[in-house]
Amino acid sequence: LVQTMRQRGASVKLNSTFMEDCVMVDDKILTENWSMARRFGFPCSMVGQVVEAEHNYYPRMIDQNTQCEEKWNNAVRGVQLLANATPEGCEPLRKLSRKYGIPSHLRGIMWLTLSGAAVKMEENPDFCSLLLQRHGYMTGEPEQTITKDLERTFPDHPFFNLREMGSIKLKHVLHSLCWRNPLLNYCQSFNFLAAVLLLILDDEESTFWVMLHILENLLPNDYYGEGLMGLKVDQEVAIHLLWEYLPKVAQHFQNCNFDVRALIPAWVMSLYVNIFPIETTVRIWDYMLTHDPKQGMPGSPLTIALAVLKIHQDEILRLEDASDILVSLGKWTQVMFDGNKLVKTANDFKLTPSGLLQLRRHYKGQIIAENNQRMALKQARMQERAKKDAITAELLANQSLAG
Repeated sequence: LVQTMRQRGASVKLNSTFMEDCVMVDDKILTENWSMARRFGFPCSMVGQVVEAEHNYYPRMIDQNTQCEEKWNNAVRGVQLLANATPEGCEPLRKLSRKYGIPSHLRGIMWLTLSGAAVKMEENPDFCSLLLQRHGYMTGEPEQTITKDLERTFPDHPFFNLREMGSIKLKHVLHSLCWRNPLLNYCQSFNFLAAVLLLILDDEESTFWVMLHILENLLPNDYYGEGLMGLKVDQEVAIHLLWEYLPKVAQHFQNCNFDVRALIPAWVMSLYVNIFPIETTVRIWDYMLTHDPKQGMPGSPLTIALAVLKIHQDEILRLEDASDILVSLGKWTQVMFDGNKLVKTANDFKLTPSGLLQLRRHYKGQIIAENNQRMALKQARMQERAKKDAITAELLANQSLAG
């Protein structure tokens, strides 16, 4: 690995402990509990700057994890969890999740508890498996898309080798989601969302219900619907929030002809999978999946995008080309190992659920009105063309009779 990095021009010094942890050899993988594995089982990056950033942050990551475990070990004593959890017992855990994240050994049970998915599972036992027993796999285009997605879902991770159980479980979850909501427009990001959940939960039913929480509660229920209306709305909301919270960046983007809308499909639709290091992505999910679903989100995945732009505001303002901005954002997010800083910055925007809902309603109405206007103009043009064609046909008919 070091030799490869040096060949690519990377100047990286790694201690032996980090190297042993960094290199992943198939015959040494003995664990099936990927939620507890270093990097959740993903191999070390081969990008020099990413390896160096991880190595430099590693001691701090250990300290943060130790502090996180100490806080949670005290907090969960005597607290009822999963379907037996109470609102009073959950609120302190939600606060801990926002501030410190969740320890690896508690993450799965906390996502199920605090998202409300555990209650849904108890109310609908074996729902995911029963759907498949009743209907089997999807056919036609959905089946073809899922099959292709299985081949490109974390191909370097041992759990998702096409011959391994992870790939089979992922296939079951994706087909069940399609049966659960036929109106849902299957998107390629579904495979990555479900795959991360399987690494943490390692259970099809749990993954199925947390996926539904993401698709129906965390994001607007038309985010992945026909026409991707929810996505288009959030693209406009992102521009609004950028002007409200980071006006200097918004003005600079306008001057450089950089459209922040371009970030939303890649970042928000995938909930930042493949954007940040996996540890940071999971830390973001601790923040997003543990808010009270009945009270809505105090923020949104959009605030994570704002946080990235705020953290790198000075560097952004020094760039003068839209393509340079896009490339730089990709490089910066690759080395963002401080998930706590990212979440704290996102939470500082104080975007309330009611405020976000109001913005989404406003821009959805605006988009619908614009679509209706375009449709009306299109119909008017078609009618005008039909009228001209009718007149032309009549003239030709008259000329023929006259001849």
